[in-house]
Amino acid sequence: MESAGKILIVDDDADITGLLDAYLSAERYELLIAHSANEMWAALAETSVDLILLDIILPDADGFQLTTRLRSMTGAAIILISRKSENIDEIVGLELGADDYVTKPFQPRNLLARIRSVLRRYGDRAARDGADTGSEGGAARTLAFGRWRFDPTTHRLLSENGDETVLSANESALLRHMVKNAGTVLSRDELMEATTGRSWEYMDRTVDILIARLRKKVEDNPARPTVIKTVRGVGYVFSGDKS
Repeated sequence: MESAGKILIVDDDADITGLLDAYLSAERYELLIAHSANEMWAALAETSVDLILLDIILPDADGFQLTTRLRSMTGAAIILISRKSENIDEIVGLELGADDYVTKPFQPRNLLARIRSVLRRYGDRAARDGADTGSEGGAARTLAFGRWRFDPTTHRLLSENGDETVLSANESALLRHMVKNAGTVLSRDELMEATTGRSWEYMDRTVDILIARLRKKVEDNPARPTVIKTVRGVGYVFSGDKS
């Protein structure tokens, strides 16, 4: 039976890892288990994964710091797991590059829905990019704007001087949607749907956090953006020069 995806669970709670191992294996996911940061790095040195479930409190490392390192090294999706329910932790996690955030205790079915949503976005983008390139017999799969080239398949930004930046799954989905709709003002609701598959709710800062993260990566001066502009009271518009 074909695997639904490879997931690395990083949590020092054996009860949690045991529960998720049994539940997600039954849903055809291939599971790797790590109970510490050291075990996580050892696992990633041996194989690549599609998604990492990462507890923010580990015996040998801080999950937020690990998120920053992982985001610079891998294109795998990251869902943070926390015992805390404070909004500030969720905001910090998203700002550092996580794709989603769940709190303990959680319903396995709810977590499964989030996992499927993230991995579906990867698959949808790969299919679209394949369609984009297939008709041209191998045309470049990258999207170019300003001094950047963006590869939605690998979630990588390449600057004109050769510097490479790995985007999170949500950053990649958001940037792709905005580049494809350059010059069109996009509402938070539309961007939320394109990025996470969920509807935007009042006071939800997910889109704003992702926009801020992208600006730090593509703008010469994030405080005075020229590529991704705010349209006050409406949403955002991509104004970068496409080529």
